[in-house]
Amino acid sequence: DEENSEVEESNAAEVHEDRISKLRNKIDYLKKTITSKMEDEEYTQTLKEEEEEAREIFKMLDLDNDGFITSTEMLYAFEKYPNEFTLDDEDGIFEWTFKKLDLDNNGFITLEEFGEYLDEVTEEGHVVSDEEYKGFYDSDIDGDGQVSYEELVMINLFSEADEDEDGQISYEEFLNA
Repeated sequence: DEENSEVEESNAAEVHEDRISKLRNKIDYLKKTITSKMEDEEYTQTLKEEEEEAREIFKMLDLDNDGFITSTEMLYAFEKYPNEFTLDDEDGIFEWTFKKLDLDNNGFITLEEFGEYLDEVTEEGHVVSDEEYKGFYDSDIDGDGQVSYEELVMINLFSEADEDEDGQISYEEFLNA
């Protein structure tokens, strides 16, 4: 009887441990499910907030509310909201930015184009500056969205030859290269 009692206690302990293990697994699964759902909801909320912010910025730029931004509207908005937008056109950044936003090159920027531009210049939470973005696209000589080895070589050769860094190679600089 003692042996049977010990076996029964051992079996009961195993059953109890098995139940506890299953409960822990269920709890862990529920925690992961709830955490995942919360993260998805937070991510979705973040996306909604970003989309709303993009719409608000678009509305600030679309002065006549026709659903399109012209270069005139964009320039006016940059001047009207100096704290919101930086207008430093010494390097043609304004014109360049407008061209990058106007994906179909029709002279108007739609909300969709604006959103695509924002998606493109935002990388994993890091907003790429206009200068970085312009630097990449200036390096992409053939406009295919990638900088090839040949393009880099041409840019490096140009940079080395342009001694006074004015963006042009004079006759003397050409001879020195």
